[in-house]
Amino acid sequence: MKRRCLISFVLILLVPSAVLASGGAGQSDIEKYPKCPLCDMDRKQFAFSRILVTYEDASSSGYCSLHCAAISMAIHLDKTPVKIEAGDYDTRELIDAETAVWVIGGSKTGVMTHRAKWAFKELRNAEAFVSAHGGAISNFDAAMKAAYEDMYADTRMIREKRKKMHAAHADTAEKQPKPSSEEKCPVCGMFVAKYPDWTGVITFAGGDRQYFDGAKDLFKYLFGLEKYAPGKKAGDVRSIHVTDYYDMTFIDARTAFFVIGSDVYGPMGRELIPVVSRPDAETFMKDHQGKKILQFTEITSETLQGLD
Repeated sequence: MKRRCLISFVLILLVPSAVLASGGAGQSDIEKYPKCPLCDMDRKQFAFSRILVTYEDASSSGYCSLHCAAISMAIHLDKTPVKIEAGDYDTRELIDAETAVWVIGGSKTGVMTHRAKWAFKELRNAEAFVSAHGGAISNFDAAMKAAYEDMYADTRMIREKRKKMHAAHADTAEKQPKPSSEEKCPVCGMFVAKYPDWTGVITFAGGDRQYFDGAKDLFKYLFGLEKYAPGKKAGDVRSIHVTDYYDMTFIDARTAFFVIGSDVYGPMGRELIPVVSRPDAETFMKDHQGKKILQFTEITSETLQGLD
């Protein structure tokens, strides 16, 4: 029985200011880091709140908000930031986070946080924002302190939202019956019921289902409908479910995360390892030497060829 790895960490209330160098490279960081590694949010969409952290080992990470950046820095205490940049609320260009003027609070809800923290290069722009939306003008240290003070309430709010989303998906997943003992994978011909830890299922609009002995064969089937299911087309697919590696329950494949290149093998060898959330994917990556995390739309025929 697989067990979920439990990770605990203590969030500090204060972090020392990093030795920051002035930045500002437009939005080129969004091309390099299009999604936040913690919440998977689109950083281009939240360019006005994004954060870019560069560490002393020359590595860097891009986040959607000060909230996610603060969590990451608390987790990775072994890495020392040497430059932290924030998206200017007005221009959306990266600015030096420590020398920026910060506005805390106000009527506009923040990104991943109820109490907003916005960065401005110019004091007059921050004052104009406060005049229109409220909030208090402050500095980087105060903004970071506020981020850690708000962490518990913010993460609880996010968990509750995700719980509702997962519950909606779970309702559909729980209705998927398990394969019979005679059910065979149409791609490899193996009896699917022998591998409950890896089962995948595609349900078509008419209600008929096709089962698989792993996510890899499921995707091969999807990419080769003409070969495996003559007469079927992508529009006929109503739902797609895979088995979560940790909980061993059906989850929605379209919202799942898949790890490739790990030391865990499925019935057909190297596999796409499905998990329900990005934190679970990050944990699996660390525990099993995974190479990459992909979502449903990022998986291609070339991805599968690399696993054969």
